[in-house]
Amino acid sequence: MESEITEEEIAESTESLTTIDSAIQYAMEYQGTRYRYGGSTNKGMDCSGLINVSFDKAGEQVPRTSMSLFQATQPIDIKEIQKGDLMFFATGRDRKKINHVALVTEVTPAEIRFIHATVSQGVTISSLNEPYWLGKYLSSGRLF
Repeated sequence: MESEITEEEIAESTESLTTIDSAIQYAMEYQGTRYRYGGSTNKGMDCSGLINVSFDKAGEQVPRTSMSLFQATQPIDIKEIQKGDLMFFATGRDRKKINHVALVTEVTPAEIRFIHATVSQGVTISSLNEPYWLGKYLSSGRLF
């Protein structure tokens, strides 16, 4: 017997999609903002601040740090990644410690693109095809 999808489940799914699209749109508005550790404004932004403020503006409160964002997500395989998922990286000396987070903006069969705040470029869009980011990638997670 197949289960039917309820109207409530459809509404929740649509609401989640809208939240994700809105969060991505808000994050994109910060493109070019310089990096600032602990920052969450257009005067300076760090990676988790970008995620936090973008989802907050979209109506969802999410944790503030990379590690707390990781802990709040449902782990997903890279093959299952979708727009709006979070990607976690280890960019420091400890190659197993999450210290960077990014928001997936686009997924195609050939590429995963994400927006994040980096020390060198500020808020920018990157690709997992870039050797640096591929080498630092640890895991992915879904908030909703």
